[in-house]
Amino acid sequence: MQATGLWGPRVIHKKPLELPIPAFDSKDKAHQRLVELGKECSKKVEEWVKTEMPKDIKGIGVLRSRVRQMLALELAEIDGLVKGILR
Repeated sequence: MQATGLWGPRVIHKKPLELPIPAFDSKDKAHQRLVELGKECSKKVEEWVKTEMPKDIKGIGVLRSRVRQMLALELAEIDGLVKGILR
């Protein structure tokens, strides 16, 4: 489903909207956990940026990589929850 450009696969920013994603259900435990994880991740990254982020990082790619490493456990849990929701 991913569009292909001159240098290979491209950004898929519109494709996820074509998936059968259920509406948010505040009573669903998996949905509730996703909300909690989102808040936890946001707070963790915000704190890291304020206090620990090296000032010599150049490029968004390096920053994104560091954040993914820092949030590896949370992202794994998010992936599992989303897979369960989409089943």
